[in-house]
Amino acid sequence: MKKILGLVFAILLVAGIVYAKCTGYYCGAASSGGSSFCTTCSGNLTFCWEITANDLTITNSGGCSAGDTTGTAASQATLSAAPSGRTGYAIEVGATDAGGYDNIAFDTASIFNDESGTIQLDFYIPSDGGFVAGTRLFGCEPQASQDRVEVVLAGTDEIRLLHEGANGGNDFVATTSANIATDTWYTVIAKWRTGETTPYLSISCNGDTQTYTSSQLTAFDTAESILGFGNLGSGIHGYAFIKNIKLWNAWQD
Repeated sequence: MKKILGLVFAILLVAGIVYAKCTGYYCGAASSGGSSFCTTCSGNLTFCWEITANDLTITNSGGCSAGDTTGTAASQATLSAAPSGRTGYAIEVGATDAGGYDNIAFDTASIFNDESGTIQLDFYIPSDGGFVAGTRLFGCEPQASQDRVEVVLAGTDEIRLLHEGANGGNDFVATTSANIATDTWYTVIAKWRTGETTPYLSISCNGDTQTYTSSQLTAFDTAESILGFGNLGSGIHGYAFIKNIKLWNAWQD
């Protein structure tokens, strides 16, 4: 009987530990990647890159794609060992030339959909660079300030998703209580869609989800050609690491 009670107690203890770890967003501040992070790119999942190795050919670095599989590094963007105990590598931007256009870019064909999509990525802001509002983590901007989707840091500790089509003005949504700190990994998930279905925009980070229902989005009128992780196009450029990327060409519930 004592052995049975001891076994039950052990099971309850383990369950309690798992529950305690998983009550936060994605069982903690950031997703962990791992061997099954990118199993295959099919259906709505058009791009996935864990960044397990120092290799811009993503199929050699824990990745898959429905289109372009080799990134192009611009300015001082590079792949570096992931900081803060994370395994593998990460995109590093802004380390030596804040204000420049560091990014790793891919052709958008078969990957990106400006009318409906979802981007998920992990990011880390080093304390020696600090939190810099306007730092772009992801973007597709075929025509500056007219056709664009971007995920950027906002305020003093929040993150924002912006969509603009056909120079129709900015539609955006930002977290209000993500309380992003430096030297910490976070997962952000951002979604957009044109048409009549609400919400039109959604962003989630560190347990805070905000949605936008004010007005329908306008689709691009300029064909996109590349998307970038880091600062692709205009904008302030702070210091950041990015990894564990997933991109869908549809709104993912």
